[in-house]
Amino acid sequence: MFSVRTDLALEAAVLSDKNDSLSGVEIDEYEKDGTRVTKVKITNADGEKQIGKKIGNYITIECDSLRDAGDIYDRNTKGIFTHELEKIIKPHKPKSILVVGLGNRYITPDSLGPRVTENIDVSNPILCCISPGVLGITGIESIKIVEGVCAKVKPDVVVAIDALASRSMYRICTTIQLADTGIMPGSGVGNRQRALNRETLGVPVIVVGVPTVVDASTVVNDSIEHIMDETKDNMLSDEDKRYTIIKKLLSPYFGELIVTPSQIDSVITKVSNLIADGINDLGNKC
Repeated sequence: MFSVRTDLALEAAVLSDKNDSLSGVEIDEYEKDGTRVTKVKITNADGEKQIGKKIGNYITIECDSLRDAGDIYDRNTKGIFTHELEKIIKPHKPKSILVVGLGNRYITPDSLGPRVTENIDVSNPILCCISPGVLGITGIESIKIVEGVCAKVKPDVVVAIDALASRSMYRICTTIQLADTGIMPGSGVGNRQRALNRETLGVPVIVVGVPTVVDASTVVNDSIEHIMDETKDNMLSDEDKRYTIIKKLLSPYFGELIVTPSQIDSVITKVSNLIADGINDLGNKC
């Protein structure tokens, strides 16, 4: 539906709303202690068609400080994450939660899921976890491994963690999306497989995703848009001035951008710790 690729329902809603008034889509938002929360609820087939996302609830938590170097995360943001995750999971009254860390632990931008599972408190009888790896390493699709584990363990709820793609540079590593609609493993790196959802696993699947990658075309597009806003003359023809403006756009977010933020390792560590701690807190409350 959209020429600009995004895994975030919030961005899809904004893109769609630029062209048509949305129907079947409810949007609510609030801000607390510098953390922004936007809730997108797709209520019917019309909303599903317009947004290009499944009917369900999508919660986006945004905190700019997540992108800062260092391992210490904002505890207010973690509290909000735990609160919103609890509101999604508690209605299912789980006695067991299987945390699935999707992605490739050897590729940093795709290692969020495995990093989270490393810090899940499996001594809590409610929590258990698995990191199924990726097809290129195991030769087995993630869904097949998760299906097998679910058949034996029989969890009440699955919480899947994965890297996502964004259409906005500033949301890279600053945004956490929660959804109750399941996920297609590999969505963040363009290698979609069969979905992990209630239909395939037989239990509710809650997804926690963080955008860690952005298409190169998006970087160029955002840069050109910024240049057009900054200049009302012929500066586009001046390569030196154009380069200066592009650096001005990119530097506040990532420094020297090549493929992914230069501090991606420390950011992944910070965000994975936040998500794991939030899930552990939830496990103690259930």
